[in-house]
Amino acid sequence: MDNQKGWQEEQSYLNEVLRVIEGKGLDLNERAGTLKEDVLGIKKTFWDDVTLNFEDAEEALETMTSVKQQTEFLSERERSHKQIENELKALDRVKRTPYFGRVDFLEDGDQSKDVIYIGIHSVMDEKDENFIIYDWRAPISSLYYNYSPGKAMYTAPKETITGEMLLKRQYVIKNGKLQSMFDAEVTIGDALLHARMKK
Repeated sequence: MDNQKGWQEEQSYLNEVLRVIEGKGLDLNERAGTLKEDVLGIKKTFWDDVTLNFEDAEEALETMTSVKQQTEFLSERERSHKQIENELKALDRVKRTPYFGRVDFLEDGDQSKDVIYIGIHSVMDEKDENFIIYDWRAPISSLYYNYSPGKAMYTAPKETITGEMLLKRQYVIKNGKLQSMFDAEVTIGDALLHARMKK
């Protein structure tokens, strides 16, 4: 592949990934805002939505059940809001450096290769159907740091997948900008990878 053409293709892919990440961030921000309003609304009207009646044991039980249900609903909304906040933080980190590696893998028996981009978090496409970035801890990502181009394999949850690594590429991406890339011929040890992930 021509170096200039390769660079343009990689820049184009990076731009698409950043566009998807931006869209997911907007969606999450909208959901976070709705959930925050829900939480504030529930807290504001908590006791208005609960019927307090302790006249007898049956009424008291109904009251306690009502309080429990309202409390559980509030807790669920708060948990959901916290989860979205964590997802937004992860997306913000991914946006700065979406991925650091790529592996092209042709599984035995397949006609077309899988192009696998590897980063610090998994990201799916807009329809949440396919991964556009794989988390570095995913089984398929082990190809990147265990093998050089040539015969390769990885262990999936139910089977071992064998095939051929056609390409192994490294990237330097800072603040969403492609700084450099090069095709690698060596394996990357676990210790080195873990050290890189902690930076």
